[in-house]
Amino acid sequence: MKKMIIELLFALPLIAGGVACGSDEEPAAPIENKQYKVLPHTTSMEVRWKDAAGVVRFCVEYAEDASMDAVQSVEVEAPSTNVLIEGLSPETDYFVRTRAYNGVRWTEWTDITPIRTAQFTVSVETYNLLGADITTKGPSWAERKSHVGDIIWQSGNDPDILGVQECSIAAQKADMKAMLGDLYDYSENEKPTSSPGLIFWKKGAFELEEREIVDLLNGKYPNTYEKQRYGHFVRLKHLASGSSILVYSVHLRAGSDVATADLRKEMIDNLCPLAARKSAETGCPVIVLGDMNCTPNRLIGGIPSSPQVYKSHGFLDTFTQTRQRTNENYATYSSSAAVVEECRVEVGENGSRRIDYIFTYPESRVTTTRYATVLNFAEDGTANKLRSPLPSDHHPVRAELNFFYE
Repeated sequence: MKKMIIELLFALPLIAGGVACGSDEEPAAPIENKQYKVLPHTTSMEVRWKDAAGVVRFCVEYAEDASMDAVQSVEVEAPSTNVLIEGLSPETDYFVRTRAYNGVRWTEWTDITPIRTAQFTVSVETYNLLGADITTKGPSWAERKSHVGDIIWQSGNDPDILGVQECSIAAQKADMKAMLGDLYDYSENEKPTSSPGLIFWKKGAFELEEREIVDLLNGKYPNTYEKQRYGHFVRLKHLASGSSILVYSVHLRAGSDVATADLRKEMIDNLCPLAARKSAETGCPVIVLGDMNCTPNRLIGGIPSSPQVYKSHGFLDTFTQTRQRTNENYATYSSSAAVVEECRVEVGENGSRRIDYIFTYPESRVTTTRYATVLNFAEDGTANKLRSPLPSDHHPVRAELNFFYE
């Protein structure tokens, strides 16, 4: 499988390919290949290049054969430096090249980049529900649960796979199963106090092949950290393609002290090699989702943040893999005061106040098309204000993922 991965940018206006793109004029200096990258999805691909002084137009050509005989082309006016090409076929080889126009002549074509589109796309969501046993953060679970359903079912959400945390109380699990049971199957974490209590997937779209409750501390510190120590794992078969996905739902311990930060790191250091080995053995890509209780760049006593530890193991933060992001400048949680009194969401520029995440592995098997923090804003239009009551002190995080197989 051949593909190159870049950050996804917003789609830009296109100019239909014409004479200029195929001009035989004497070429200008070529575009360096390192400045030109491609991100394939399932039925589209994003092409991106670096801007260059004096360039007024860029051209992209693509075809299904390396000879570039039956070529299609699009042109983009500078200073735009990317283009979204849609209408492609899944699991299909394409060949791409670019060049630039400086107002007088075209550069040479870049070398041809071969890519292959993904097999299928899946929407994935993580949601910390706020445990039904927690009574100090606003309304009771009985008052909140219908609003949890509202946000899961809201237009444009409706995930294919959903992992929930702080869902260990039997009554809360029963309510979630009743709420989603018509359309979703589920795996239930049998550990009675474990936070990642349920993983849901759409009926008719997936089939459960394997499940396991994973001790993220490998037996250390027995009879402690019972809420956070167990990861919830399922292997799901995508029925339309016959391919499988490995999904881990986790909830790492909260706290800003060095000991807790070190514990989070230890859990991730145990989980990532385990998941990577499972991926290598099965040939399946991995999703890790959940509440990591750490913002992206926070160092505590020199201990790296949870996302930084995941990155060190080759696991990618879906937020950073796309720029088609919704509500990217809001936190994924609300403070106790915001939940109880103000019904608002915290501001966090460029994802800086996220503690809930979706990670993917390996880079060659998964790309991200879109990312969203799912929010229900108040109808009066007040900045940062959400509809009352807040379903939880966390907000769902959703990503659209494209999967590649050999």
